[in-house]
Amino acid sequence: FFTGRSWKLWQDTELRVYMMTIGASTLFVAVILYRSTLSEYAGEGGRALRDALFTVVSLGTGTGYVSADFEQWPVAVKCVLLVLMFVGGCAGSTAGGLKVMRVIILFKIGRLEVEKIFRPRTVRKIRLGGSVLNDDLQQAIVRLFLLWMIIFVAGALAIGVIEGQNLESWAPGGMDLLTPFSAAASTLNNIGPGFSLIGATHNYAPFSDPSKWILSLLMVLGRLELYSILVLFFPAFWRVK
Repeated sequence: FFTGRSWKLWQDTELRVYMMTIGASTLFVAVILYRSTLSEYAGEGGRALRDALFTVVSLGTGTGYVSADFEQWPVAVKCVLLVLMFVGGCAGSTAGGLKVMRVIILFKIGRLEVEKIFRPRTVRKIRLGGSVLNDDLQQAIVRLFLLWMIIFVAGALAIGVIEGQNLESWAPGGMDLLTPFSAAASTLNNIGPGFSLIGATHNYAPFSDPSKWILSLLMVLGRLELYSILVLFFPAFWRVK
């Protein structure tokens, strides 16, 4: 970029997808906010775009700052923000999530598998940036994705069960379903804020100590991308050959 060859940046598949994801998400959120019934965005297209961009970038990169109470935003917007939590930033960055590179490869694998359903004799190599991805790499990414989802669901269910016995710490209505799942998603992907009872204007204080230990474990697992921690629980790892 600084040597005047910025066009080379755009040749990178991951960067293109990342920038298009941020741009499309920002535009979608801004339009939904502008057309919503929220009074602060009525006729305020500039504010809608500003808050949308800040929130999308903050949650998409794991920065975790908030400039607006997105808990009051429409459900469609929350769905987009939740997806961005799992996508995260680019490979090699300090952002959380699965990383854009892996999401691209997962999409390509899924598209090829669907094609094979009605074209079983199809022989096609998955490429990224001009390079062919070998089968071992593809399988490794699929396994990581499945493990990521299993840990996310297990963590959310564990928190839900624990906090179900901790009703005195929560509102009179108790904890809803979205709170434990967004807490697990936020901590595993290293985001910060979540939705519902841990939204933009709330925090994790009402959680009991066992839940906080689980959330802390999810944070470490997500930060080190699972395997660096999980391998410690396998006795074979400690054996000297």
